[in-house]
Amino acid sequence: MNTVPMQRTRTAIIGAAALLIVEAAAAADLVQINPNESSEKYFLLPDSIVSVGDKVRAWFLTDYESPRTSRSGLQYRSAKSMWVFDCTARASGLQQLVLYQGAGGSETVVQSGEQVGSLSGVVPGSVGESMLVAACAGAPPPQQQQPKLHRYSF
Repeated sequence: MNTVPMQRTRTAIIGAAALLIVEAAAAADLVQINPNESSEKYFLLPDSIVSVGDKVRAWFLTDYESPRTSRSGLQYRSAKSMWVFDCTARASGLQQLVLYQGAGGSETVVQSGEQVGSLSGVVPGSVGESMLVAACAGAPPPQQQQPKLHRYSF
């Protein structure tokens, strides 16, 4: 009895199971912010939320049902974008954008770029507002400065 094919089959099954576990764990780290949309799905990466002064910064993943075409003519199926939010003023601005050939931010990076500009108000009822609400709700509270203690020697 030849056990080599059986071992290869077992190794392939274990490898496939491990891949499914990793994909499930990665998906668990995403929070979908527009569950009713069908053609575009937007996800917050909660571990990416950072408070920077009075602003909040967070990364989002967008999956598109069908391929899109970039300005340079290349097709992509997903994008990761970093946004900055002013939770009090209800304003946002795109900082970085990375386009991927595959869904879920996978496969080849098609295009990437940075954009630093001013923040603008979010449109009520839009995906932008959902992004702001999700990022601001998940933001850690601002750090309060500890009062300085002066030590005097007598």
